[in-house]
Amino acid sequence: MRKSCLVLIFATVIFLISGSGCSKQTDPELAREIRQNVQAWLSKVRIPDSENGAIIVMKGAKSLTELPEQLTTDDFDPGKKSDAVILREYLAKNEDALQTIDKGLSFEKFAYTTDFEKGASATIPEFKPLFRARVVFLLKGDLALSEGRTADALVEYLSVVRLGTSLSHNELVITWNTSCAISDAALMRIGKSCNTSQLREEDLALVIDRLRDLYGKRGQLVQPTDAEHYAFWIIPLAKAAAGETNFKSDYRSDHKSMKEFQKYYERICSEKLHKSLQELGDDKPDIEFHVNGLHSKALFPALMKTAVLKALWHGTVTVAGVHMFRVKNGKLPVDLSELKSIVPQDLRVDPFSGKHLVYRIDGDDFYLYSIGSDMLDDAGRGSPPVYGQKHAYELEALKDIVFHKP
Repeated sequence: MRKSCLVLIFATVIFLISGSGCSKQTDPELAREIRQNVQAWLSKVRIPDSENGAIIVMKGAKSLTELPEQLTTDDFDPGKKSDAVILREYLAKNEDALQTIDKGLSFEKFAYTTDFEKGASATIPEFKPLFRARVVFLLKGDLALSEGRTADALVEYLSVVRLGTSLSHNELVITWNTSCAISDAALMRIGKSCNTSQLREEDLALVIDRLRDLYGKRGQLVQPTDAEHYAFWIIPLAKAAAGETNFKSDYRSDHKSMKEFQKYYERICSEKLHKSLQELGDDKPDIEFHVNGLHSKALFPALMKTAVLKALWHGTVTVAGVHMFRVKNGKLPVDLSELKSIVPQDLRVDPFSGKHLVYRIDGDDFYLYSIGSDMLDDAGRGSPPVYGQKHAYELEALKDIVFHKP
């Protein structure tokens, strides 16, 4: 996983705390002001345990037993009898754990980090159990698909997307990035099923409705910057002002600068992502900040990851919409505007252009693609179909991100 803003902020805080020139300077008034600020923020991000689905998800994920080696090799095939037997035995053994995870995912609120008041010592989620849960749900879906139970397979894949969405609400950049890595394989399996399995109308409706619903429940990149601002900088500063630690900073000035940075961050993380990518790609941001090691130009890699995942999400919903239109009407749509009653406008947009994804009919088939990270339309012919890739990060290297081609 690429370095995140978390690393930059954390490293800078450690540097500042360990600096030999710092000395304790007690400022009770400043300490009170900062603590009030912190408490106001904590009151917004805290979730009661009874409403926190993440607690139940983690309980189930940690209960999953280690996967047998046969299930983790590249040549594993659920359609092969011996492999399917091993997988069924594993699923039966872990049925209770999987049901616990499903129960947690039925919640609306998630907080995998619940102790931000500890500042830099706040708990980072255990990712290994969550990635194991991702793999198990994907394998469960693959098994269902090999047995012709397409609807069941889609439900399992959508559970993985839901797991990734739940992680995107955690208030740390590293967890937000993990949520992308969890969701991408499921989205690619769903898209491949739409293209190759001749899904029924009700199956396509399930995909479109659930992905549309989950898309609206995603966390936003600006949330982790806010959390790390408090956890790794403001809370240590509050302790320093109270004389508990050595930490030196012009709180009021730097806090104001960080808030301005966050407004900038929020703007460039908006749906007009293509303009932000062009702006930062040209190395000409209209505002530049360098606050506690987090520089505006460091946003470009994070924004690229955001754009790629958005393109994958939009393309998967839209390709399902095109197939749904054909099933219902016996013909392909002339253009994507004909999908307005099936796929919302915001899910038909290419995050790399700000316009509709590129769609054109070719005989009795069609092309559907994003222009990709080079922001040039290469006609979709020179790139392999996206659903043949293993991970979303591989899509950055493609000229066009192709969701369907003849």
